[in-house]
Amino acid sequence: MSDKIRSYTELRALIRVSLRNQNPEWVKPNGDSPLCDSYEARFAELLGLLGPAKHAKGRERFGDR
Repeated sequence: MSDKIRSYTELRALIRVSLRNQNPEWVKPNGDSPLCDSYEARFAELLGLLGPAKHAKGRERFGDR
């Protein structure tokens, strides 16, 4: 990845790789990571890319109620 992030897709990929590298215990043996998925969805919601209803289930992890 280059020094500058040029798109949301690149930023999302960088965040996903970073979360997985910093928190390997979050990654299941099959490669899935529900916690990383939750962080990604919350980030998209904060950016206004998703509506709140699409992420309501994972919100409790972030203290939002």
